[in-house]
Amino acid sequence: MKLRTHLILLILATVVPAVLFAVGLIVYHTRLERSSLERGMRDTARALALALDRDINDIKTSVETASASRYLDGPVDLAHFYEEAATVSKGFGGWAVLSDPSGRQVLNTSRPLGSALPIPTMAGLEMMRSVADGRKTVVSNVLVGAVGRQPAVIVSAPVIRGGQVRYVLDFPFPPTQFTKLLQEASLSRGWIALITDRDGGAVARVPDPASFVGRKENQAWTAQTTSADEGFIKGELIRGPSVYAAYSRSRETGWVVGVAAPVKLIDAGIRRSMLALSSGGLLLLAIGCGLAYVLGKRIAAPIVALADSLKAEPEAPLPSAQSRVSEVEDLRRALEDARAAARQAEQAHAARREAEAANRAKDDFLAVLSHELRTPLNETLDWVRMLRSGRLEGGAAAHALEVIERNVTRQSRLISDLLDASRIVFGRLELSQQAVDLPALVASVVESFRPSAEIRGISLKSELDPATGPVNGDPDRLRQVVENILDNAVKFTPTDGAVTVELARDVDARLTVCDTGRGIDAELLPHIFERLEQSDGTRTPGHDGLCLGLAIVRHLVELHGGRVSAESNGVGQGATFTVVLPIVAAAVEDGEPLDGEPPAGERV
Repeated sequence: MKLRTHLILLILATVVPAVLFAVGLIVYHTRLERSSLERGMRDTARALALALDRDINDIKTSVETASASRYLDGPVDLAHFYEEAATVSKGFGGWAVLSDPSGRQVLNTSRPLGSALPIPTMAGLEMMRSVADGRKTVVSNVLVGAVGRQPAVIVSAPVIRGGQVRYVLDFPFPPTQFTKLLQEASLSRGWIALITDRDGGAVARVPDPASFVGRKENQAWTAQTTSADEGFIKGELIRGPSVYAAYSRSRETGWVVGVAAPVKLIDAGIRRSMLALSSGGLLLLAIGCGLAYVLGKRIAAPIVALADSLKAEPEAPLPSAQSRVSEVEDLRRALEDARAAARQAEQAHAARREAEAANRAKDDFLAVLSHELRTPLNETLDWVRMLRSGRLEGGAAAHALEVIERNVTRQSRLISDLLDASRIVFGRLELSQQAVDLPALVASVVESFRPSAEIRGISLKSELDPATGPVNGDPDRLRQVVENILDNAVKFTPTDGAVTVELARDVDARLTVCDTGRGIDAELLPHIFERLEQSDGTRTPGHDGLCLGLAIVRHLVELHGGRVSAESNGVGQGATFTVVLPIVAAAVEDGEPLDGEPPAGERV
């Protein structure tokens, strides 16, 4: 382990416990704050529930007083009771409805006395029967009107005379005064206060009561507040964000009064404290690690430099910095001696590898060369012996002469390729520059290959644009380029295959030779114009050779200012060779050099 690492660990051992202790204090303080928050929210919820019970009790008292009105004794005086009930209901913003036990409305202060009265809803009839059967005052859940769609709460009381329920007196009113009750609590900004009925409907809520009153709160709120008369809960309980919430149940109505604070708002202070602590701790750690790095670098610089030198390249020098520690200096001198010895050994090994590679290349070349020279000579010698013996007659003798001629031509081309390769290597290849009729040259080469292609059952087609040319170059060398490419295409195309030669003109002259042969492997395609490269990297039976032809083609095309390329979709997909030569205007007659070009026979 490095010295710097030890110093960093020492600082961590000092700083980390202090940071952990501070984290413990923050966590303890956070728990105290949450406990205080819970107590405060519970107290607020209880206080609001008591205030709600007081308001509800006042309303129930008013309704029960109205139900005991003398105008409902004996002969009913509806006109005077109408005025009395209207006065009482206006005190809390509602109206009064007097109905018989069957549910038929007798009086409704929201309508003129004597006018047609509405038919009660099924919910209204259910509530009337409940009041009549129970003979006590009932406070409904929050209801939404069928016509006006406005929320309302109904306080119903039975009118009992002579021991019988003669009427049911309803006092519907909007729950706005409960909203005012919550607003008067002056909760902290962002907090939520709400009152929900026995089914979870919102009786009042701040802020934004218009968006929530009359609608059901989340099922989670109803489920959590049903199990106890008061409590403290957390989660996505009400419509809106996740909250901490305290609730208390109203004794008069069974409604739930809740006070909620968003979790993000409450936890923001805790996050700020943790962020400040984390930032401070990280800053202390960074400062400590920085000091450890600086001190460790000063102390261990010579040791680290020597250790790093062991991982460097053999040619890289050792650090020249001197150390005051004698052992480190001894180590540095020993490393210098070892590095020098290793460098000498590596140089000797590299020289040996190069020599062995050169010997292998020479042996491979000589083996291929001897094979290429011996094969046509042996075949020619066999046919000469058969001719000399007199055993061949007519067509057989002609075939023998044709084979001899073909092998002699092959041997001559091989020797020419060897000589050209030697000239290229030593820069002694000569060109005789002149204007060349490229379409005629290509046509003559194609026709010279047609008999051999037909014998092998290969279709040889040509499409030559007579407007292509002239080009400036050596006609013999350009013929050699076309012959080598076409010979390569015919050689590697099987029976019933096809070779297509196209000559076209765009900006330059473009010669394209396509075949349906065995193709070129993608890994070998970039090296196809290098000497001694075959498409499979080995001497293939039936297609042996030094593979100098394509290498010579590349050099000859480049000497003429052109370029050559090869394309293939892979093994078995054929190949396409393209030669591009610049077209120039013929400034002189054939056989004379063009302006700016070297005279015939000059070395290029």
